[in-house]
Amino acid sequence: INQGDLVGAKSFILEDLRGGIQPSFNLHYCVLQKFLKLKLPSLAKTLDELFLSMYQRNPIKLKILWLRYGIINEYDTLQKSLEPISLSKYRVLSSKLLDFERQHQSVLDFVNYMQLTQICLQIREYELAVGLFQRGATLIDEKDKRHWQIYYMTALKLSARVYDVEAFLKLLQQWNENSNASLISHSSLRQIKSYMKLFAKRINRIPNYDENIKQEICDACECLVHKYANLKFEGLDAMHDLTNFLKGWLDVEMQSQQKLLNDRRAILLTKISKKQNTINNSIN
Repeated sequence: INQGDLVGAKSFILEDLRGGIQPSFNLHYCVLQKFLKLKLPSLAKTLDELFLSMYQRNPIKLKILWLRYGIINEYDTLQKSLEPISLSKYRVLSSKLLDFERQHQSVLDFVNYMQLTQICLQIREYELAVGLFQRGATLIDEKDKRHWQIYYMTALKLSARVYDVEAFLKLLQQWNENSNASLISHSSLRQIKSYMKLFAKRINRIPNYDENIKQEICDACECLVHKYANLKFEGLDAMHDLTNFLKGWLDVEMQSQQKLLNDRRAILLTKISKKQNTINNSIN
């Protein structure tokens, strides 16, 4: 798929399905995501139906993937239209998101709500995005570092899109102070810096954006970079400790195995020696 060989990818998947091999859900999801990104819905639908025949139910994550494709596709079509588009047509897209939430509310989890929030951000439905985000935030697992990363990155993106620099600053400060939010990626830092550039570029649209708050945001971002570096070093230290432990354990295990081998060799030599003596005595 990554090399653009879609025919080969389809043949590979179909061959497995004919052989009764159930594909992993991650493969299923990645294939559909790639096909939809390449705007190949027919091929995606065909494979999706084949995949779903292997499952007892349609996972909500797949439903959100198709929802996103449909809404973004409609939004792009409206954006490219040369004719004036009424506001009501854009609101239809929001209605689809709200209908989806109502129909699946009993099974939607924190990550699902953040995915729906991201769809809102892509179609510039910021008011609905805030509502979905707030409802999803109540479902967060506070001990899950991945949840916290998704939470902060979604909230930062939302505050950046509506040019709320004060909320943006507060979120960065909270992330720095939250000991449970220990998952920070290099791509996250890069994305945050792009939001900071957006503020600087749109300075005329942000009445409360001045040098003071700009510096505070830079300082908070720098603190997050330090937190990222410290977590990296902690990870390296843990790997170093694990390596030393495994090396010590392997040394002890090798010594134990060597001693066992030597003992067996000694016993074998003793038996051979006794047999040889018995043979010698019989000859004499």
